[in-house]
Amino acid sequence: MSADPSASGLPAFEPDDLAALISAGASRTLKRGEVLYRQGEDAGLVLFPRAGMIRATASLPNGEGVLASLVGPGGAAGLAPVLSGGQTTHGAAALTEVVGLAVEGPRLRRLAAERPSLGLVLAGLLAQEMAQAHHELACSAHHRIDQRLARLLLRLDHRAEANALVITQDDLAHMLAVQRTTVTMLAHRLKTAGMVAYNRGKLRILEHEALLRQACGCPLTQ
Repeated sequence: MSADPSASGLPAFEPDDLAALISAGASRTLKRGEVLYRQGEDAGLVLFPRAGMIRATASLPNGEGVLASLVGPGGAAGLAPVLSGGQTTHGAAALTEVVGLAVEGPRLRRLAAERPSLGLVLAGLLAQEMAQAHHELACSAHHRIDQRLARLLLRLDHRAEANALVITQDDLAHMLAVQRTTVTMLAHRLKTAGMVAYNRGKLRILEHEALLRQACGCPLTQ
């Protein structure tokens, strides 16, 4: 039996739950860099990416941001504030162009209440999101920046849908909560060592195993 094309990129919901979710939502596209919601706001909706990647970053008191999570196909952005009815503890923006299914908060809460099996999948996604955020915080507190950069590049490459990552050094600096000059220096070292190649905002990993040895021991997938 062939896979349902309407389920492409979405979490593993039961068929009836998936149909109800799709019926309640609408297709939405985010351009690269487009903000989905800002920290402290009401998210308003949950976006289930079918393609592309969303970065969730928490703003620090000094104005810098630190990566909370990466959300791609199979995940959900905005789930915690929508299910709790509270404000967001981080902001979310498209790291690449994103195409997904957007479901308004009240509709999603109603579906979760009416369909326990759907609510169970959402609870699992929420647990993954929280675990990833806690792990990112611990990683940023205990590991060197060069280790964190290597891990971040590997994580992005794992989720990428093309041979090269389309990402700027400003993007990397924002997710690592460091100055752009620091990323420039570290990226140059990786390039000189033959681990990566980059040009005009595109980065390609050349030596995966070498970069893996450079990275901290934190999981690449969560």
